[in-house]
Amino acid sequence: MATLNFYLDKADKQGQSFILMTYLAGGQKFRHSVKLKVFPTQWIKRKQRVKELNREGQLINSHLDKLESIIKDAQTHSLLFNHEIDFNFVKDLFFETLGGKRKGMKTFVEAFEEYIEHAKAMKRPKTADRCVTCFNHLKEFRKVKKYELTYERINHQFYEAFVQYLLVNKNQLNNTAGNYIKTLKAFINFSIDRGYCKPNAEVRKFKVLKDDAVFTHGLNVFNQEHVNIFSSHDVTSELRLQKRKKGNYTATAWIPGNLLPDGLFTISIALFTPNPLDIFIHEHEALTFEVFTDFSMHSARGDYAYSFPGVVRPLIPWTAKLKNQ
Repeated sequence: MATLNFYLDKADKQGQSFILMTYLAGGQKFRHSVKLKVFPTQWIKRKQRVKELNREGQLINSHLDKLESIIKDAQTHSLLFNHEIDFNFVKDLFFETLGGKRKGMKTFVEAFEEYIEHAKAMKRPKTADRCVTCFNHLKEFRKVKKYELTYERINHQFYEAFVQYLLVNKNQLNNTAGNYIKTLKAFINFSIDRGYCKPNAEVRKFKVLKDDAVFTHGLNVFNQEHVNIFSSHDVTSELRLQKRKKGNYTATAWIPGNLLPDGLFTISIALFTPNPLDIFIHEHEALTFEVFTDFSMHSARGDYAYSFPGVVRPLIPWTAKLKNQ
């Protein structure tokens, strides 16, 4: 199932938001910035268009209609030539039709420079400064260790070498080094969203940098309007209470079925100590997925054919009976 959605990015310091387009097919996603800003009060979430209060609103909607038409035409061509909707075929044809440079052609360094500008516009000054410092450390690391920075070389070997460089050469504390790794991961997610590189499973692993660390895990689930649907902390696993040795760890959380409505969702993940609160890593938009209704199966929607409102859609037990007179 393929879906196309337009929505607003987080507001900048002037209160305006970029319009973003996300296309999802076959479990893969690419994001395209429309490069047009509007105020959230101008945006109609249900229609995924702006209010046509003036000529500018009409022109913006006309451009969004054009982008949607390009995607639909690309899907039609994919069905004709491939007998299915091929994600890469649609993505390539979309960017070729726009006549611009392919997003995937940006180098690691070029993309990081763009990420810094994005951080300056969208994030707190302290976070933006950390992005600049992290980038400087990466360039120094490249020069000292003669390690070429490419997306293909951001792997476990790079991770070990870069962390060692921060701890030994730059005399950084564990938490400081962890913050730069967090920034690097956020940049990789930024690059994946914009089609600059493919998802990298090695980058998503976390590693304990010292023995006897005690921490737990948490997640935040957001819908495509950036509303925090719910949060969850690990309060059940035995490992969360134990002192951990250095190494790679994985943690799994299960979202109950029949809870989320149709739509696109993103998950942010954090590692922290709850009391007193000390956040080691908070990786935003670590995962993106889509939920849609399978009408052949029992669900909270039932046979309801119209738009089903609500930020969650739990399947709640109901009972009904004839009341005795």
